Amino acid sequence: MNSILRITFFSFFIFISIHFLSAQTSEEFYNQGINKSLSSNFQEAINDFTKAIKLKPDYIDAFLFRAITYDKLEKYQKAIDDFSTVIALQPNAADAYYNRGMVYEKLSKFNEAINDYTKTTELNSQFIQAYLKRATANESLFKLDAAIEDYKIINQLAPKYKNAYFNLGVIYDEQEEYASAIDNYTKAISIDSNYSDAYYNRANDYELISKTELALKDFAKTIAIDSTFSDAYFNRAFIYNEIQEYEKAIQDYSKVIQFQKDADDAYYNRGLAKVASGKKKDGCIDVKKAAEMGDEVAKEYCKINCEE
Repeated sequence: MNSILRITFFSFFIFISIHFLSAQTSEEFYNQGINKSLSSNFQEAINDFTKAIKLKPDYIDAFLFRAITYDKLEKYQKAIDDFSTVIALQPNAADAYYNRGMVYEKLSKFNEAINDYTKTTELNSQFIQAYLKRATANESLFKLDAAIEDYKIINQLAPKYKNAYFNLGVIYDEQEEYASAIDNYTKAISIDSNYSDAYYNRANDYELISKTELALKDFAKTIAIDSTFSDAYFNRAFIYNEIQEYEKAIQDYSKVIQFQKDADDAYYNRGLAKVASGKKKDGCIDVKKAAEMGDEVAKEYCKINCEE
């Protein structure tokens, strides 16, 4: 009888020992989740974060990274719920407000996003990305003055952040304040002398205020930086056509066609430039090509000017 009891007790001890040896802590599940997330095994990562939370219901980091992982899987409402839990557990968690704001923005809930970005900046006044995201959210709601104020704050906090100046330029363009737009593109270029988009936008603004030579200079710089920038060739060609430098216009439209085989507007405008330079037959070939591609204006032009 005693030997049986001893065997039973020994078996029970082995079972208990194995059970405790195999049990995982919340931290271990959390670390597994992080590693799986880094390996893009997102659903498995969520499973591990969930196990960590079950063992430790106030595990803030597990909620935070589960929310981030839900976001990656485009399970946005679940991400919002987890970020909200982090905020409830830690009301001064600026990162949680910021990340929840980005999820709201993905759902086009711009007012909610703005509120979260604002709370982020209240908790951390140096959080540059929060100002940037709030600016873009305000732009989405056409609150351009509010967006401008955010970009100005960014310029104060990070004077070398070129994109803030560039985005300010874009807003001023939308408001048809071309001098202010040019000033901001110039500041962006002073930070990055190879900022092709800034040269391109500034060129367009110079054209709008009839500073043709400056526009041509900026288009040339744009192309020098990026030789495949087809819109720069197209807009420069338009200027060349306006000032009757038709051969240069033809060359630029040809570049556009080289990069965009379906550019019916480039065929049409090249055709007009050829006609204007005395090459009507060649010009009509281009215009007919544009018409064949569906350009209605080209079709009308052909009826009047290219019928033999």
